[in-house]
Amino acid sequence: MVSWIGLKQIPFSYDRAARVAGETKYPLSKMVRFAVDAVTGFSIVPLRVASFLGITVGLIGLFVLACTLGS
Repeated sequence: MVSWIGLKQIPFSYDRAARVAGETKYPLSKMVRFAVDAVTGFSIVPLRVASFLGITVGLIGLFVLACTLGS
């Protein structure tokens, strides 16, 4: 996000040590929710998909209504 506003960036290399406490206790459901929030929080694609699906379902509904009233 820093690059979005035009600030200067400098890479910072480091070596990460191994985990001291063993394995993570973070459940899979929370990791999936975190990943979904990351994708939907910084992308317009989910909004476009939801809009497309809404328009499609609405048009199908109007078609079914027209067929029902026409019969």
